[in-house]
Amino acid sequence: MVRRLGVVTRGRVQLELHDGEPGPVLARPAKRFVWTAVSLTAISLVPPLLSGANTATTTALLGLHLVPATVMIPTLARSLRTRAD
Repeated sequence: MVRRLGVVTRGRVQLELHDGEPGPVLARPAKRFVWTAVSLTAISLVPPLLSGANTATTTALLGLHLVPATVMIPTLARSLRTRAD
């Protein structure tokens, strides 16, 4: 069984195989992070819409997903870009 372990080196993710040999370096970690985070945020908006709760509750739940994502995603992406340089 081949297990992979991700190691962050100077802002880039490098996969290492179980025997310690270096694997490929994943380019553009910030771009990959943004796409993943935005996709997961969009998926997280579905349950509040399907919950059948009243409008105020649904709006609050959506806001509690979108406000932190709006702050955190650009901040973390910026820090990944800074480390990669």
